[in-house]
Amino acid sequence: MLKMLLRYKYILIVIGIFVVISTSFFISIGGINGRLDDYSETDSIDVFEDNLYNHVINQWYNFSSDDKWYNDKDIGMFNVKLLHEIKKNWILDTTKNRNNYSGLEDPETKDPSMGQSQTIKQYFDHKKDGFFIECGAYDGETRSNTLNLERFLGWTGLLIEADPMNLKKIIEKKRRAFLSPTCLSIEPYPMIASVSFLMAKNIGRIHEPNNLSNEIQNTNDVAHNGKHIDVQCFPLASYIAALNVTTVDYFSLDVEGNEMDVLRTIPFDKVDIKVFIEY
Repeated sequence: MLKMLLRYKYILIVIGIFVVISTSFFISIGGINGRLDDYSETDSIDVFEDNLYNHVINQWYNFSSDDKWYNDKDIGMFNVKLLHEIKKNWILDTTKNRNNYSGLEDPETKDPSMGQSQTIKQYFDHKKDGFFIECGAYDGETRSNTLNLERFLGWTGLLIEADPMNLKKIIEKKRRAFLSPTCLSIEPYPMIASVSFLMAKNIGRIHEPNNLSNEIQNTNDVAHNGKHIDVQCFPLASYIAALNVTTVDYFSLDVEGNEMDVLRTIPFDKVDIKVFIEY
């Protein structure tokens, strides 16, 4: 594994932490048009939560790959029409949220990460206004590797979360970052065919359900059942290009076993990622 990592020119440091240093690139793509509907006027919290979850499901989940022209191995990750589709329909611009993180469950905890945020702050000498991508963002707070950077150093970035229940929680917490209700593709092209996402709280992942049922029992370390749901997936480089980002300072990847498959899709000669952490 280490030889493969070295071949892609990124270095394993700390315990379970990978640092990526690769070449820079510039991609001129338009800004983000996707905007999140404002649910703040809902009177009943129960109605609010039900409506929000239903909106999330109806808008982004449980569809056939036949409905999407771009789920094809012949569609390149930098296809201009694809990038327009991603920024218009699959990325939500919530970077202007101004509620002082009142939606957090534990706002007194300054750093919910397990040490990753402090490592990143030291590596960048407490740099301000950096850009991150966190894939497997969970609820946007619990063990988040990016929340501290966003709150206290003014960073922003992209939170990718495939589980609709978790995505709903992120929306409610009003992070100042872009959101995407998708998953990272394990191929160098968009996909959903033959892929199903296992909804399993903080260990959700791309997973093939058995032929007998669409609901499986998780391993013993998780005290609930996991259900499968169809989720749209895009290559990492497509998100970066759609956002017109020239440099990703910090890429946090938590996809429960598919990390190497995701990494193989990244054209490191075209994407500038300064630091990569897998956990």
